[in-house]
Amino acid sequence: MGGRSGVIVLFLLGLTWSSSCVAATRNPILLLESAHDNQVCQLCDKYVSLAIDYLQDHDNQDALVQALHISCSQIPPLQKQCLSMVDHYTQLFFTQVSVIKSGQICKKLNLCQIVTADFVSQVHQENCDACRQTVSEVVAKLKDPETKLKIIRLLLKECKSLNNYQDKCKKMVFEYGPLMLVDLEKFLENKDVCSILRVCPSQWATQGVYYIPAMESEALADS
Repeated sequence: MGGRSGVIVLFLLGLTWSSSCVAATRNPILLLESAHDNQVCQLCDKYVSLAIDYLQDHDNQDALVQALHISCSQIPPLQKQCLSMVDHYTQLFFTQVSVIKSGQICKKLNLCQIVTADFVSQVHQENCDACRQTVSEVVAKLKDPETKLKIIRLLLKECKSLNNYQDKCKKMVFEYGPLMLVDLEKFLENKDVCSILRVCPSQWATQGVYYIPAMESEALADS
């Protein structure tokens, strides 16, 4: 029973990943553009944050003011006015630096796009549609005897990697494999898996453990 439940859980985790893959293949250009834009945004945020941290350090501020004072000394006719401007505007500059955020600068430079509620809703809907499509395709495959045979063969092949437990593994596959596939097919047909995984909205999807009647009835029959 535990082995069969574990495989169901692993399948559900894999389904979440598969749904994302299906959504990605639907519009690869948008995906690439989004990934590139996100990378540029992250780099901007990273280096602007480093610059802000550097300018907020008091020792660095003193060194910068001193360097500007030296520059003022190189123009004797305007040295006094230059020093006055440096002292006044550097303080204003450092005050602004202390409250500015890296994200603000990157957005002003159009390097980070502002994600709107409509965009988020669209992405969620695409993921939901992809999830439901994946579930439908999996159910169709599970109804095919050839697919079931391939899965059993694959599980038996994986048993070989367990060395000393190879025989026990094969026994479990032969004993529970076919029942597990039947349970999985019934589960996918009777349960709103995409809502359970919170990929799709549903008023019935709640956090917690989900009861699977098919598996429970099989367990009672086995006992």
